[in-house]
Amino acid sequence: MRQTENLMDLNNIGEAEDRISQLPDSLLHHILSFLDIEHVARSSLLSKRWKYIWTSIPTLVFPSYHSKPPSSSETNKFMEFVDRTLHLHDTSSNIQKFLSQNE
Repeated sequence: MRQTENLMDLNNIGEAEDRISQLPDSLLHHILSFLDIEHVARSSLLSKRWKYIWTSIPTLVFPSYHSKPPSSSETNKFMEFVDRTLHLHDTSSNIQKFLSQNE
């Protein structure tokens, strides 16, 4: 009987209450500040509430995956990503931290 209850819970997962989206922006920003900007931007797919929350995050951490100097095309791709992110960032929101870190 317990297995059946678990399966029923899984079937209703899309209908579950979304309590995390009810948190204030400041708390969501704090939670997202522990992720790099690529993962933060991906959070916009979670719900309508999250669609633009990443654009006002005050902490921008850009991942750097290179153990050796990047090629010219990798550098350009990275710079385009940074430019796009800054262009989409909400101008009414202050950026408090901006850095690139190695994964």
